[in-house]
Amino acid sequence: MRRLAPIFLLVLLTVSANSQSASNEGRVYWFGSVDDKVQLTITGITLEQKAISGRPMPDGNHSFTAPLPQAPVAVTATKLEGRGTVSVIQQPTAENSFTAIIEISDTRGGAAEHLIDVSWR
Repeated sequence: MRRLAPIFLLVLLTVSANSQSASNEGRVYWFGSVDDKVQLTITGITLEQKAISGRPMPDGNHSFTAPLPQAPVAVTATKLEGRGTVSVIQQPTAENSFTAIIEISDTRGGAAEHLIDVSWR
């Protein structure tokens, strides 16, 4: 985790300096360890981490630029660091209380650090 920690801090400083201007735009950066498959559930300014398979890991760190709005938006997820894949498996809608779910899948064996950028507009 030591190698990615400076990158995460740099991202946090950048986020602080560049706030989002439109009310339906924003992002959250998540930094943590994944051992096989983890889902991140995002509602408003709440982010919950759940191990779907593999060892449960300590909760990662996250930083929001703005809350996920209570309105339909398109959510995208990008892996900035780490192994495996990241995908949006649920877009926020009125039917799911405007909750997005991001899945990080790392099947190479053993835990690895990941830095994920989730954005919406």
